[in-house]
Amino acid sequence: MLILRQLARYRFLRSAHIATLVDRSLDRTNDRLCRLYHAGYVDRPRAQLDYYPTAGSAPMVYALGDLGAQLLTEGGAEFANLEWSRKNREAGRPFIEHQLEIVEFYIALVLSTRGRSDVRLIHPEEIITSAPKHTRSMRNPFALRASVSHNGRSLDIRVVPDLVFGLMFPDGSRRCFMVEIDRGTMPISRSDFRQTSFERKMQAYLVVREEGLSH
Repeated sequence: MLILRQLARYRFLRSAHIATLVDRSLDRTNDRLCRLYHAGYVDRPRAQLDYYPTAGSAPMVYALGDLGAQLLTEGGAEFANLEWSRKNREAGRPFIEHQLEIVEFYIALVLSTRGRSDVRLIHPEEIITSAPKHTRSMRNPFALRASVSHNGRSLDIRVVPDLVFGLMFPDGSRRCFMVEIDRGTMPISRSDFRQTSFERKMQAYLVVREEGLSH
């Protein structure tokens, strides 16, 4: 169940990630994953397969399977739909690789704060739990909207951080952070500001920050 919960939480994980998160050896984890895969509880997204590998082999990527989602639902978990295998088939390689880089960053946070008394990692779910009811009921509670001025025009922009986390200190104070994992696949700027670009996204974050500081 612990492996299934981790896959539901992170969406895509390499076997090495799972071994770290469940605190087991890689050999034991691979053996369990193989059994879960053949039983239909976990999935191996096809998009991870590279017919022309250039960087050598990498640990297998896993995702939650339909039976795994059903089992978690029986234990009280809630999902928008249970067609996880279909979603896994539709996920493209760039999307999977982006998700894995987010996971790499987050696992580094988990490991660097584990067992420390001077700081505690606040997981995204905990931040949502402490948010107002209206925010908790949103489809994506971390989505931000900003009105950005560009060339004399005002545009309403919606941005969703790749990751949100917090750090809690012994005195009860906390600091929350939003993370963007840039893989260099998004244009830095565009002639049409209405189209997605790195510049547009950063402008939106700056506006949100300035509005937050002024209130």
